[in-house]
Amino acid sequence: MGYSASQPAFTVVLMKIMLIKSKLLFLIAIALSKTAYAQENAVQTYFGYVKLAIFELFSSLRDLGMSTKLAILAGLVSIALIIYFRTRDTASNNMRRARDLHKKASELHDSGNPQEAEDYYQKANTYREKAETQ
Repeated sequence: MGYSASQPAFTVVLMKIMLIKSKLLFLIAIALSKTAYAQENAVQTYFGYVKLAIFELFSSLRDLGMSTKLAILAGLVSIALIIYFRTRDTASNNMRRARDLHKKASELHDSGNPQEAEDYYQKANTYREKAETQ
């Protein structure tokens, strides 16, 4: 004899199953929300530390003399110019990139990575051709 929806035992079993499933879903939801909350808190904490460090940096800059501020500004401008001149697309920079990539490819080839070395050789050749057309 099987159970049918009209029998009380079937209803009780079905209700217990539904209760167990709902408890399980509730526990999963809590676990996932705690993980998400912890990740969000970690990100907020990190950005809070960065924000605090930047604020302290700028507050300490206010206490410096004008000549020190100008020296810091000159140093930052020098760094920016060096980065600009080393990364712009000129023939000499492309040849330098080709030389660096060729050197890296040779080292990889000598260490036993011919496949990876071939990729570097191809990149070096691309930069070399680009430099020759400029």
